[in-house]
Amino acid sequence: MTVGPMWGADLIIAVVSAGLTAWIFALYLKRAADVKSRFSFGLALLAGIFFIESLTSVGVYYHFSTKYSVDVALPLLALSLLGLAGFAVLMWIARH
Repeated sequence: MTVGPMWGADLIIAVVSAGLTAWIFALYLKRAADVKSRFSFGLALLAGIFFIESLTSVGVYYHFSTKYSVDVALPLLALSLLGLAGFAVLMWIARH
């Protein structure tokens, strides 16, 4: 089954988001282990939830690509880009 270009873009963005959230999760988990505060644990938990959401998006987008047209892919692309921008900002904050 071939994936169209819009669905391909959705999948690529979802994979990049999963990578960013995995990195953020690992960073916050290390900090939570070092600092041992409830706030740090909460940040790690939040990043873990975002990571699971990103992984789920990859599977859902692939499944959708076999059933739905570009009419569904385009709005999901916009949502994926907004999510990726948010994760990029979170990564930038986590690094500083």
